Amino acid sequence: MIPLSRLLRTAFWSSAGKLAQVFLNLGTLALVARVVGPEALGTVSLAWVAVGLAELIVSGALTDSLVQRSELRRQHTDTIFWTSVLFSVVACGALVAAPSPIATLLGGGAALAAILPLRAASIPLAAVGSVPRALMQREARFGLLAGLDTGAAIASAVLGVCLAISGFGIWSLVAMEVARTGIVSVGVFVFGRWRPGFALGARAFVELLSFNSSTVLGYCVYFADRTLPRLVIGRFLGPEAVGFYAVGERLYDQLEKVLIGPAREVAMTGAARAQHDPAELRKLLVGAIQTSALVVLPACLGLVAIAGEIVPWVFGPSWAGAILTVQLLLLRGVRAPIAAFIGSVLRGIGKPHLNVLLLAVGTAIVAVLAPLATPWGVAGVAFAVLMRSILVWPLGAWLAARSSGLSAGDQFRAGTGPLVASGLMAVLVWTAQQSATDTVPSSVLVLACVALGAISYPLLLKSLAPDSFAALARLLRSLRRHGSRTPSTPLTH
Repeated sequence: MIPLSRLLRTAFWSSAGKLAQVFLNLGTLALVARVVGPEALGTVSLAWVAVGLAELIVSGALTDSLVQRSELRRQHTDTIFWTSVLFSVVACGALVAAPSPIATLLGGGAALAAILPLRAASIPLAAVGSVPRALMQREARFGLLAGLDTGAAIASAVLGVCLAISGFGIWSLVAMEVARTGIVSVGVFVFGRWRPGFALGARAFVELLSFNSSTVLGYCVYFADRTLPRLVIGRFLGPEAVGFYAVGERLYDQLEKVLIGPAREVAMTGAARAQHDPAELRKLLVGAIQTSALVVLPACLGLVAIAGEIVPWVFGPSWAGAILTVQLLLLRGVRAPIAAFIGSVLRGIGKPHLNVLLLAVGTAIVAVLAPLATPWGVAGVAFAVLMRSILVWPLGAWLAARSSGLSAGDQFRAGTGPLVASGLMAVLVWTAQQSATDTVPSSVLVLACVALGAISYPLLLKSLAPDSFAALARLLRSLRRHGSRTPSTPLTH
């Protein structure tokens, strides 16, 4: 059995490896957004509504079973690889053949129709790297995966910024997305130590069908949950409003990617190996929630407090209309330390259908609330998305309790200390920001608020939740002792 401490160290180093990638992504987004403006960014976001489902299926839905299975044969990997490639070619061909009707349906207009054929190229590129990436995740080579993702982010960012500055406008965003996917796929194919063959078999396909059918359904529901707000905004409010929403969504996604994403990957791997050991499974879930809460909550609530200054400063004055939307979407971070691991644990223990149920309920809530919220603009839709997170929280806690034995109260208590300390820190930062005079430059005010949050949070945590502070200190000491070998050493039984 993999020790919990080693799993958490692996997640930390994967997060550290992705931190540079996240800063790079946000920096690139800020630079390009200043040049192309909200409408172009919104149009590209609507393009993901068209290509996203196929990308999710080939890059995750069909390959999760390769991570979850205890016994894996060559027939499994080859069958999944060629199934993914065939599906990707069909999906890409459909988008290339009929871009105009799709663009009209999504409310993106001629600009969306023009970029769809090139944007669709990312689907077969993602399929090529899907199986090698899944096998690397199965072997817990998270450090290498983080390095590949970072390298792809750097290369695609340089390309996107250069094209945007050169006047390519919306095409710079499209090229950046396609290049990132292609570079990652090439990287995992080279370093994954696996090459496709033709050991195809109906038996292997049937063995994976049960898990894959539930997983594909789950990804479809996840896709609907993610794209429904964009679709509603595009149809009722236009591409510029989609751009405002996309900025808030991107900020939250990037925070989740670096602070929760690696731990979520590790949680799925650990849950798969601990699925017959309830005590170890509960310990894994508590550790993941507590560790993530220590960093996710202060980051999200701190950004909510200073969003009024940071959004116009970073993205430019034309993005001031996105401030409230950004704040509402970032508030989802309060639930993130618990919610992020429920799906991973359910998939890891072989119960993806429960995760599908959770996602379906959330999607239904968004489908009802988002259209009703359009009279209040894009912020109204963002509030509907926030309400979705709050309303599905009890169901998710109950499903996790049934599957792991960890009660809803224990789940909540694992992150209570960081939540209280982060909330007070955010109030302190917001008060300081409101007290500043108009003569203080935005850059100075933002940096001062960040410094205030960085100093006050650990002090508040130590004072109000000494157990959580001690847990953070123990983890950091453990990382210092073992950090030199953790990033490059695969996890073993």
